[in-house]
Amino acid sequence: MPIRVLFGAAESGLDPRRGEIHVATPLLMGPGHETICPGPLDVFAQSADHFMAESNGWLTAAYCVPICGTIAETAQRLYARMLTDFADAQIVRIWNFVPAINEEVDELENYRGFCLGRHEAFVEQFGGRANESFCSASAVGVGGRHLVVFGLATHRRVLHQENPLQAPAYHYPDRYGPRPPSFSRSSFVPGESPVLYISGTAAVRGSESVAVGDLMGQLEVTGENLDRIISESVGSLGQDIAQVGVASGRAYVRNPADAETVMACIREHAWAKDDQVNVVQSDICRSELLVEIELSWPAALT
Repeated sequence: MPIRVLFGAAESGLDPRRGEIHVATPLLMGPGHETICPGPLDVFAQSADHFMAESNGWLTAAYCVPICGTIAETAQRLYARMLTDFADAQIVRIWNFVPAINEEVDELENYRGFCLGRHEAFVEQFGGRANESFCSASAVGVGGRHLVVFGLATHRRVLHQENPLQAPAYHYPDRYGPRPPSFSRSSFVPGESPVLYISGTAAVRGSESVAVGDLMGQLEVTGENLDRIISESVGSLGQDIAQVGVASGRAYVRNPADAETVMACIREHAWAKDDQVNVVQSDICRSELLVEIELSWPAALT
């Protein structure tokens, strides 16, 4: 039984018996599902709002919790729980789906509130060395009132990489919120069966959004960022990841009408095949951004 993510759900939820994570993001293009960790898997812990599974030293944890109190408080509780659950492993990738991500509550945007809670949980767990634990990640909008977070960890050595074209997210200035986003641009696992995960990537240079209101301009900058992250990560791996694994991709688009254009960009760059790419409708972490793309080479899991 693999752990799979299924898009297009009317309501987010978990099905530990089937190893499924259902996400309330409308599916626009693609197969509608992705395998996060293939079987055979042992689901060794579960409750009404989470489950954990293991396969050959790889751990998957999934959570789907209602917003209780502020979103910062909810995110901090969830992340404290996840970091404890993964305490004996190194996290390589985390996916976050945040309800009403661009809405403001008590003068704080939900995404910034989520970043606040996430950051505080990392600092509580790792103290002054928290930055060293930030892995590849994405955070986009989702329907409903549940915060959905799932992650992948391993007992192998995980390394994290930044993009010279972008400021590290955890060094963003205060104008982007009370605490900066806690993630790296990519994470990889070297070895005979290397793994590479590239975070959700958009039209950001330094820390600034660019090509505001221009989909084609944003796709161009996003493509340049992805190509540079791939180059930096492959250089650190010391081998061409494309030769040892097949990439899968996911694109988040704010406007459903942009799906075909975004998929055409992915085809043009030949990052991943059509049957390995899902395009879903999600609001992006910054209201001015129209698209975000992530790529994964989970070669060691196949």
